[in-house]
Order: sequence, then C-alpha cells, then structure tokens
Amino acid sequence: MASQETSSTTGGLCLRLKNNVNLVNVSQSSQGIHASFKMNGGMGGMGGGRLLFGTQPSQENGPMVGMASQAMMEACSQDIIGTADLCTPVEPPGGGGVGGGAAAGGMASPPAMSVMRAKRPRSEHVMDCSQGSQQPAPSQEMPPPPPRYPTAAGGAAYPTHKDPRFRQARAAGSPACRANPFVCAADDESNAAAEATTSSSRRPATTVQLARYRLEFKEVALIGTGGFSTVTRAVSRLDGATYAIKRTSRPLTTPGDQKVALFEVQSMAVMAAHPHVVRYFGAWLEDDRLFIQLEFCSGGTLADKLASGSLMPSDALGKLMRSMALALQHLHKKYRIAHLDVKPENIYGVPSSATAAASTSDVPAQPELEWKLGDFGRAQSLAPSSDTRGYIEEGDVRYMPLEMLNSRFDSLDKADIFSLGLTCYEAFTGYNPPQNGTKFTELRTKGIPLLPGLSNALHKAIRSCMAEDPVERPDAGELVKMSVVGAGGFRGALSLK
Repeated sequence: MASQETSSTTGGLCLRLKNNVNLVNVSQSSQGIHASFKMNGGMGGMGGGRLLFGTQPSQENGPMVGMASQAMMEACSQDIIGTADLCTPVEPPGGGGVGGGAAAGGMASPPAMSVMRAKRPRSEHVMDCSQGSQQPAPSQEMPPPPPRYPTAAGGAAYPTHKDPRFRQARAAGSPACRANPFVCAADDESNAAAEATTSSSRRPATTVQLARYRLEFKEVALIGTGGFSTVTRAVSRLDGATYAIKRTSRPLTTPGDQKVALFEVQSMAVMAAHPHVVRYFGAWLEDDRLFIQLEFCSGGTLADKLASGSLMPSDALGKLMRSMALALQHLHKKYRIAHLDVKPENIYGVPSSATAAASTSDVPAQPELEWKLGDFGRAQSLAPSSDTRGYIEEGDVRYMPLEMLNSRFDSLDKADIFSLGLTCYEAFTGYNPPQNGTKFTELRTKGIPLLPGLSNALHKAIRSCMAEDPVERPDAGELVKMSVVGAGGFRGALSLK
C-alpha cells in the first residue's frame, strides 16, 4: 500500500509529508520557520517532532528562507519518528525553490530522498542551519572516516586486538630486541632470534616517553651518588614494597653508551636468585637514562660499617668471606660471569633472621647482617668469544691485581678473588688501600703480614687470595670448601701459599 502524501506551503517553503504525518502548526520568528508534526499510526507508532528552518540573507531577494540540511533531517527523523524520511523539501509550484527558480537566482531544491535508503549512523552533534556557509550542500554525502583495513565486502573495518593485523601493526612500531651477551648459546637460543629482530626492526622516530619512575614509585630518600649513577630508596605504588632504584647520572645518547650500560642489566637478568647476590627485579630506559629496580638492603654497605669505625672480628670476617665466596661461585661456575668490582662499597648488608645474643645492658642487641654482592656495572663474560671482551673496564684500581693493571685479561675470575682478599684485609684492619706508591706494590708482591687476633687459617686464606700469580690463587669453589659451615672459621687443609 503506497503511503499518502500531503503538501503544505508556508513562507515560500513547501513541505511534502509522508507516512500519515500531519502538520500541526507552522510559525515564523526571527530565528526562522518552526514546523510541528504529528503522526498517527504507521511506521514508528505514535510520535511527533519539531524542525527549525533557519534564514539566510540574500542580496538579490532579501531575507530568504533556507532549508535544513539532509544530515539534520535524517538525524531528527530517526530520533523522533523512527523512519528515514519524515519530510522532504520540494520545489513550490511555479518556482525553483525559495525566491524563484535556479535560473532566477533562487536556491534549487535537492532531489527527494528515497525511503529505501539504509539508515546512516546517528550524528553526534546538532547542525546549526543558521551557519549555512559552513554546511555541505543538501545533496552532498557526509564522507565516512578513512578505513583502517579493507574488508572482503569492499568496506572498511577497524581491527580488534584479536586480529593478527593489529598485532603486526603494533609489532612494526616496537623497539628492537637486544641480544644478551651473557646468555650461553648452548643453554638458550633466544639470542639468535634477538639478533634477527635487531637487524630487521627499527625503533620508531617518535616515542612517547612515560615517566614510569614517577608513576610507579614514590621516592623516599637518596641512598648514594657516584660518578656514574644515583641510587634512591623508593616505595612501589603497586605492591607497597621498598626498592632501591639505580639510574645513570648522564643520558645514554649513543648506542655504544647504551650497550655498555646494559651489561649490568643483562648480567643480572640471566642469573637466578641467590641469597648472597642483590636481587634484580627489572629495568627500563626513561629520558635516555637507564633505571634499574633492585632489592633494598637496609643494612647499608660494608664501607659504611668500616667508615663508622666498626671493624670485623675474626669470626664475623670468616662469615663475610664465605658469603662472598658463595656469591662468586654462583657467578663464575654457573653463569661464567666475572664481577670485576668487588670492594666494600659494593657489598650490602641485610638483617638476618637470627639475632645476636641478648646483651646484658639496657641497649637492645642489633640484628646480625648477612652480606650480598651487588653493583654489576663492570661485569664481563668469562667466555673468550663474548662481545663484552671489547668493553672490559677494570673497577676500582685500589682493589685490582697487577695483571688487570697490565691489561692481561685471561684470568678475570681470579681478579675477583684478589679483590675479595684485599677487601677482607681492609675489613679486619681498617686500612684503606692506596691507589699507588710503595704500599700499593707491596700488597701485590709481598702479601699481607701476620695480623694479631686473626686466626691462622683465615690469614692463610686471605694471603692465598692475594697471591701475585693468578694461577696460585684459589677459585671461588675452593674457598667455599675451605670454610667451615656455620662456624665462620676456615680450614687449612688445602695447600695455601
């Protein structure tokens, strides 16, 4: 059954009404013409609506009644009546639109809209017909948004996170995966894939750097500052735990700087957790600086303890030496990594579960400390073919053996043993090793003298660690065998020089 149509003309504007739509009221004001409609039955049920047709000045014909744009009429008809064609402006009799036909300079009427056209998405804004110069022509289609990906039907669709094209697009802008030189090829094949990714991937030209440190952590206090890095105490906003955040002091602007700085991160990343190694939790680059999230050691460093004048007795020194021997054994034997910067500043204390014997005074007894090795900024691989061999940089010269100072790098693990022996000597005597001079040479060629109060077995262990020839030094595993478990002393069973 064809729909009935009625027409109404007011102010030079002809409205053709469809689908049992009745014109209720038409009025004209300074804002334009107001037309009210009401529908009884038909598609959409009971309903009604109101349209405003704004005015537009014309130099030839004076004030001229304009027509609502196609987009507005469709939006209003869908919202009020539920049909795509509530009213259609048509040419009035004897003229080509308001103010005369097109030949007379009037506005031409657009073609009638088809009732079979599919509905378009509802507009998110109301179009103001009074700004006629900024609106598209009544017969002009609103252009759709540019398609992201074409579909099989010829249209456009935005992919979801499950779409493989979405993952490919995201991966195309991801930074390259770095190869870890501390990972053994026999144990892990991930480096081959990382090198392939590095050669084929490209870092995006513009990357949004989020301030992860400020977003995820609340800084509590400054722990220490060095020539290369700064360490702060911070509380995680996510888990509420306290961490030590280490960040480089200067920006890492070149790939070479980043490669050397990442040796510390990469060496700790391959190692499993160990009770005598500072735990590593993660790292990230922010503002061209490297941030490392580490375990917070509330007991401070061994250097802090020595600076306060608190020297170690023989039994406590034996426990310190055993703890560091276990840590170096973990590095040397299992992961083939040399630390190359063993010294009091890089040995950290944490309160142990066992407390010292109760004191007879009113002052409560302080908890005993367990010692952990940290700061892997000079770490190197013991593998001769490792990429790190081209970037060997010895640590503090005060704790380095002669072969390292003479650029002999064939016994890097034994260099750690020498540094441990000299550190234990300082912890017992409080003597700060010099950087040069006669005493500097004597400590490396003549060894340490007999020390009153130090057990004979522990004296031999320290003296053997500081042997001039690296071959004569024990390795970390031999030091562990020499120690007496739980007693803090050392056996003299092994042949010591």
